Amino acid sequence: MAKTYGVISTKGGVGKTTVAANLGGILTDMNQRVLIIDADFQQSLSNFYHKQVHQPKN
Repeated sequence: MAKTYGVISTKGGVGKTTVAANLGGILTDMNQRVLIIDADFQQSLSNFYHKQVHQPKN
């Protein structure tokens, strides 16, 4: 069964992005499928998870 969690605060600088990133990491370590959506204009959640591109070997 799917669950939805929200990390919300009207005040800036309280650690919403850090909490969301760490919660996603913990759930992933527990073999859960996780989708984290960053609706902030700064998109700072992208700094937590860097995209890795692997090129195929010929």
